[in-house]
Amino acid sequence: MSPKQRETPTATIFYVRKDWLGQPEYHRLVTNGFSMTGTTSDAQRYMRLFAYWPLILRTEPAKSALLIGYGAGETAGALLDDTALQSLDVVDTSSDMLALSTEIYRGRRNPLQDPRVKAHIEDGRYFLLTTDREYDVITAEPPPPRVPAP
Repeated sequence: MSPKQRETPTATIFYVRKDWLGQPEYHRLVTNGFSMTGTTSDAQRYMRLFAYWPLILRTEPAKSALLIGYGAGETAGALLDDTALQSLDVVDTSSDMLALSTEIYRGRRNPLQDPRVKAHIEDGRYFLLTTDREYDVITAEPPPPRVPAP
């Protein structure tokens, strides 16, 4: 495994890459000792559902979307799979998280580099309270469920 790390005033962030036969098999995001997200097939499946499900339930194609929490970028990538989507605002509290995520997308399509994406560094709730924008879809990339310690 090859980790990339950032120390911030509020967090220690690791992106860890697991290789198989010299190629990346999956990435994992660990924040303050908690595994928050990753790119395993199970993680991709549930994170993409947070995009595909609201998109498919709409009667009209979504033109704008808001994603709260970027994580590993799987939900953002899934939203951008919809060619009708014209704009995606990504809101995350950590610029370091967004910067480190480029480790995952070496040689692949990086959702943050899509011209339809605009990243905002702030709290998602505050962003919703202060923006005058309206969105066809609002979703989030939630962390995996935590099991309480016994």
